[in-house]
Amino acid sequence: MARNQQYLACPEEMAFAVPANLPQHHAACLSVVVMTACDALYNVFRFPLPGDSMVTNESHPQPLLIWGASSSVGLSAVQLARASGVHPILVTASPKNHSLLLRLGATRCFDYNSPTVVADIHAALEEGQWGRRLARAFDAVGSQTDPSSAQLMARCVADDAELVSVVVQKDPRFKMPFGAMNSDVTIHVTGMPRPITIPARRNDYTRAWGVFQWAVANYGKRFELPVVEIFNGTAEEALERLHALGSGGAGQGMGKLAIQHPLQ
Repeated sequence: MARNQQYLACPEEMAFAVPANLPQHHAACLSVVVMTACDALYNVFRFPLPGDSMVTNESHPQPLLIWGASSSVGLSAVQLARASGVHPILVTASPKNHSLLLRLGATRCFDYNSPTVVADIHAALEEGQWGRRLARAFDAVGSQTDPSSAQLMARCVADDAELVSVVVQKDPRFKMPFGAMNSDVTIHVTGMPRPITIPARRNDYTRAWGVFQWAVANYGKRFELPVVEIFNGTAEEALERLHALGSGGAGQGMGKLAIQHPLQ
């Protein structure tokens, strides 16, 4: 049995030219996380698309909370929100990642492990005169802790807020962004009796793909994945790394993992 297939199958409309400003291993990790962030920001929240000039609309604040902003989807969302003039951009992350997030566009950072994180966010909203509750919030990590990242985030928002999470939530207020909006996709959600089909959203895909192309063209200047690791090892070792990432083990969060082919 072949260890690796010789060719990678990709729908033509999802293929893109990799410009000189975009390293190949970064390009390999870019599409899923950026398209997921695009679906949340531009199809659910309906923020303005990134323009040629960056304008921060501080006179008419539209606060956005991104929970778990050091995840790859979160990092993408922070940078896209900045490019769209969103203000303020409030984020939660580990303190070690706060300086990076401020550089990439976050307005204020909070430690999601702090027992006062919800109160701290409420205080910041009042201090900045940005309103008492948030109208838009994006759970970019989808943790299954107790309370979960989505549950903690929901405590910071208004009752009628638009909520998004990268994983399916029991709370009906939440929508789930999706990177592959161009075709029907069937998934089996844990705890559900049968698979569910997510129907294609062609217009949403076209809008998100246009922003993705903006990220590619501006890579290294106005958009980046700060950490991309290249793994070079055996297939067994690669599976171990993937299992650790999928189960929330070491290596989850900041950065992406690109697997060098062919494997040893």
